[in-house]
Amino acid sequence: ETISVTVTPGVTHREVISFAMNNQYAASGSGLPENKGIRVLSDTRISVYAFNNRRASADAAVILPIQSIGKEYIVASHWENRTDGAGNANSQSEFLIVSTQDNTEIEITPSERTRDNKPPNVPFSILLNQGEVYQLQANADLTGTLIKSTSSNSQDCKNFAVFGGNKWTRVTGGE
Repeated sequence: ETISVTVTPGVTHREVISFAMNNQYAASGSGLPENKGIRVLSDTRISVYAFNNRRASADAAVILPIQSIGKEYIVASHWENRTDGAGNANSQSEFLIVSTQDNTEIEITPSERTRDNKPPNVPFSILLNQGEVYQLQANADLTGTLIKSTSSNSQDCKNFAVFGGNKWTRVTGGE
């Protein structure tokens, strides 16, 4: 699906994409490539950010141009292990990889066992095409997970984006 918009210089344009539960754009589960990337094209310089605001949730990210994203990342994430009964079964630590080119070879070394049972500190590889995303989740903190572009020809390593976070965190005024 393609959406074309005209943006006026110096004026903020807001494009709303509906993200109902189990929607066509949201990544789901852990360890499966999905064709859910959103591509933004412009014939002039623009700034883009994403903001998700729904009941009991708010998330934001700056969207960088392809030439500004990297080939290697260390994940910053978060996980809550609440033992006081105030926790949430959906508090998985997670990260999302977004491929911007076909045949992007990526090696992932998770810092913890993942929900799809990939062991900690053991690298595994995935292959993504443009527009595909890959989400990985754990019931532990995935901070420190190493993600890097690989190829038999080091000149062919491709850029990709990574978004780290968690499925749900309880933020309160203190205890």
